[in-house]
Amino acid sequence: MEDQRDGIVQCPMCNSEGAIPMELDKVKEQNKIQRILYKKSSLLTRDLVKSLISKIRMLQKQKVFLQKKLRESTKDNNAC
Repeated sequence: MEDQRDGIVQCPMCNSEGAIPMELDKVKEQNKIQRILYKKSSLLTRDLVKSLISKIRMLQKQKVFLQKKLRESTKDNNAC
């Protein structure tokens, strides 16, 4: 059987006799998984933001174009 003392963390504040067994390998693996998930979610968020910004710019250009066309058509109608 493995020595349990390797994963025991003593309370630094009170130096108590009680200890919390920690499975260090398991904690390290969970941290690794969390870092990977965070990185992937950050990449997805960045891609989504870039996509939304490009769509907003496209819509702004369309708006300007359509407003220009509307002004031209109203000038033509008023001239007649």
